[in-house]
Amino acid sequence: MQLRLPYAFGLLCSFGSHMASAKDPPPPPDVFVDRVLTARRDLSSGTATIRVETAEDSVSPGYKDIRYRIETTFSPTAVKSIVHWIYGDRTEVYKFVRTPDKFIESVPGNEVPVLVTSPLTHRQSLGLFRFEMLGFYPHECLSLGQFQLRDLFHKHKWDAGAIAEDGRFHNCYRYDRSRKQGATDTRLVVWADPQQNYAVRKIAASVVDVQSNTTALEQTVVIENKRYRETNTWYPERVRYTRLNGGRLVADETAVVESLVLGEVDADSFSIQALDIEVNRKVHSSTEKGTRGQFWDGKSLVDVPVVNDDGRSARFKKTALVTLFVVSGLALLVGWAVLRYVRSRAHARLGMDGRTANA
Repeated sequence: MQLRLPYAFGLLCSFGSHMASAKDPPPPPDVFVDRVLTARRDLSSGTATIRVETAEDSVSPGYKDIRYRIETTFSPTAVKSIVHWIYGDRTEVYKFVRTPDKFIESVPGNEVPVLVTSPLTHRQSLGLFRFEMLGFYPHECLSLGQFQLRDLFHKHKWDAGAIAEDGRFHNCYRYDRSRKQGATDTRLVVWADPQQNYAVRKIAASVVDVQSNTTALEQTVVIENKRYRETNTWYPERVRYTRLNGGRLVADETAVVESLVLGEVDADSFSIQALDIEVNRKVHSSTEKGTRGQFWDGKSLVDVPVVNDDGRSARFKKTALVTLFVVSGLALLVGWAVLRYVRSRAHARLGMDGRTANA
């Protein structure tokens, strides 16, 4: 069973009047949080392709040697994820769209209807990938759709920042926070690089048993950032996420951004047309008024025959009447044949009785 941290963690990035360096003192925690969130919102609209692989030496069979590719289109209010699961030379494609007013899900197999429903809550959004959350929360890529930017940072309870001295991140600012709850202490450490516009380089989150001083859960994200074109926007080009339960490696996932184009996207990118649904594929559209059966004709959704109040379509009623007429006719013929058979047997019986009496 996977342990979940009782509260959220986070990341860094921001614009400023000048490029800071680790020689400057770290800003106060509230300024740090504002810079992180402001810069991350620059990654909230565009298109991207991400390749994800899990390590073969992960001890958990469920996380061993998994490969998939995500094609995503995203805006501040909507997201489309096309996930290609790779099984050797076979690939299965899952498609998702979420907007403020609908959720669309298409899974492999023409016999499985496409679902169009009301928007899902964040906790239900497994399978949806949000690019702005990549490297911004210690979790697997396909779970990032259930989190939001502000889940990671709060403007309070952060210790004052310090200049990190550990080798690989010696140019970074380090911020810590800790929260004790009962017998556990949840700890979060974030390393941010002021020379990369406060882009986060590492997140370490852990749950420690206070009495035994042992780590029950440890999740780590290490990020390699890249400048986007000639701007001051940095994005996570390579992200490695690991999870240890009781010191045992149970998840080891690496995500690599293969392509990224930032900028506004067309609203049509989040329609059912953009999912390239197979022609004649069934679609179940659900609202608070009920579920409506439809199919995709290659250009638009087409309703199936309108269902009447009694639950039967006009075509079904016509078929039922014809069937009733045929069955009734057959019943009359069978009844007539049975009656003739019974009468003939009765006459034969009477004739035999008469002969017996005369004898």
